[in-house]
Amino acid sequence: MVSTSKLSSIGAIGSAASCLFHPGDKVREKYPKDAKLRCVNVEITSEGLRRIKNEAKMCYLISIPKVEGECYIVKKCFRVEQSPDTPFKSERAPLRCDIPHPLPHGKDRTALFNVVRNVGNGLADEVLELRAQGLEVDNDNEPLNEGAGAPPPLEYSGPHNFTVPMHCPRHERNMIDESGKWAYHCWDEIVSMTEFELFRMAFPEDFVKDVIIPRTNDNLGLPLMLGEFYKWLGCNFFMACFQGIPDRKCWTPTVERDGYEDRFHEMRKMIDEFNNHYAHSYHPSWLNCLDESMSSWLNKFCPGFMCVPRKPHPFGNEYHLIADGDDGKSIMWHVKLVEGKDRPKKAGGQWVFLTQFPGYGKTMTTMLEMTKPIHGKGKVVVGDSGFCVQEGVVECHKRGKKQGNWPRGVPGAAIDMYFDDMELGHYRRELEELQIYRAL
Repeated sequence: MVSTSKLSSIGAIGSAASCLFHPGDKVREKYPKDAKLRCVNVEITSEGLRRIKNEAKMCYLISIPKVEGECYIVKKCFRVEQSPDTPFKSERAPLRCDIPHPLPHGKDRTALFNVVRNVGNGLADEVLELRAQGLEVDNDNEPLNEGAGAPPPLEYSGPHNFTVPMHCPRHERNMIDESGKWAYHCWDEIVSMTEFELFRMAFPEDFVKDVIIPRTNDNLGLPLMLGEFYKWLGCNFFMACFQGIPDRKCWTPTVERDGYEDRFHEMRKMIDEFNNHYAHSYHPSWLNCLDESMSSWLNKFCPGFMCVPRKPHPFGNEYHLIADGDDGKSIMWHVKLVEGKDRPKKAGGQWVFLTQFPGYGKTMTTMLEMTKPIHGKGKVVVGDSGFCVQEGVVECHKRGKKQGNWPRGVPGAAIDMYFDDMELGHYRRELEELQIYRAL
């Protein structure tokens, strides 16, 4: 591809191979594809987003001699040869990494991490009480034994073959370590946005305008406007910073036509729209992190309430989430609420909302659902021990990614022992033959 050596703007002149211009049928009439011609004296008229092969890309809008109408070309494919004095704003200033943000008042809100747990030292007693009340407690921090063989005995002293890794499977297939990017905004534009503009960019606003506001206006005398909705949402965010505001009445089960209760009825569509928004608006980098997180609740009557003692804030809703893990931009692009015992069932005991990956264990299903947006794209996914299920790792690998940590059946003790006295940065790989048997 041609790299732009000069900055561009309206009136800039340049050239590129004729096969790189769009729409292709219009350009091919004057410049046949087989002739391998080059379009010269092409003038830039503007810039903008255009969809090319189902992907939005920043393009130059250009005027080609002998070709009627507007054409466009991806920016990196165009060579600017005569540049005006004032380039486009998006190319004028370098990317700013330091964005000053005013810190909120109060020492409890200036920390960037949880300094103090929101429960006391008597957590063990509270866990027993919650279990006695029938509430779910996720207190297992070990890998689940789903479809994996028994771990090797600790007294095993057989040989282990450690070698120096000499190749990268991704680089062998010419996969580049690309950074994450937004489909409709470039990073130098994003760094100058206000917090509210960033929120609107990351929020599925179309769902608000097409669903939430019209349904709300069905019950109002005066119609609700988008600006008023954001003010109401901000008030709720502010109220959530304080304890003592009653909210139990907000969580009333919704009974559907088939006779089941869906306590997540109002949230389910919102989460789906959030995931769809990021699937179309954000392209994750080559490296991603799969983990769990807590949305803290002190009201045990909220849907899906559970206790996860290993978390700094153990009470509330647990979410599985996957986020960008490269280049310092930890952008969360897919989430899944752990519904627990509140997951709705039909009268016959069948799940109401079925998974897209039936026939797998709970953890394997979660791994496949969370990584589905990047299946077949050769990206890397890193997860903690909670996702160490051997067949889940293999199934993810079949769909174009890998998973970290020690799955059951891997001699993790021998690997830990080998690296125990090594300096930071030392690396080797341990060769094992993995066999998976399936019932036919």
